Amino acid sequence: MKDNEIIKLYFKEKINILENMMLDEYISNIKNICDIVWACYINNGTLYACANGGGAGLVDNLTTDLAFHPFVSEDKSISLKGIKRLHTKNLGASAGVLTGLSNDLGYDNVFVEQLREEMTINDLIIGFSGSGNSKNILNAFEYANNIGAKSICISGRGGGKANEIATINIVIPGVSSFPGQTGGNQNNFHIEDLQVEISHIITGIIKMRVQGNI
Repeated sequence: MKDNEIIKLYFKEKINILENMMLDEYISNIKNICDIVWACYINNGTLYACANGGGAGLVDNLTTDLAFHPFVSEDKSISLKGIKRLHTKNLGASAGVLTGLSNDLGYDNVFVEQLREEMTINDLIIGFSGSGNSKNILNAFEYANNIGAKSICISGRGGGKANEIATINIVIPGVSSFPGQTGGNQNNFHIEDLQVEISHIITGIIKMRVQGNI
């Protein structure tokens, strides 16, 4: 297959996924996530987020956007003064924390151990997982559930165990024959793309709600 055909294949696959994402089931779940994030903000909670590998960079985008973007003017040139901001924490941000906890307590516990005695019922955790089976993310979800906080997963490939554990698990649909998205990585690029896109939708809706409350 020629390069041009490969490029077109990626976009054709993406169009098919986006058409499926327009179904009421997905729209409703994304709206419910926005409601949960809004409740966290209103109740002075903290939004925790985590992922592994490339998804960890996407989590940084999510926590940065939600911490700042809803609280500036539309052109981003003016900060909205006197308005509280959403507290966010990227559980994968510190190499020292991750390697220290992994060395002492095992990689499966690198996220949950950051939540212990810190997370409250007003908080929530968002996890990005290609399969929905990432043990360190599931452990963090279980802890959140046990204290009455919310857990949200954006995953793919059927959703895995997160279907049973997360408060909401949005499972990105579709299969792919694009290079790098086959076998154990089935649909992975598209899953990551949609994780970012859903993050941006949440950020935009929270921005609209914040500015509607001014």
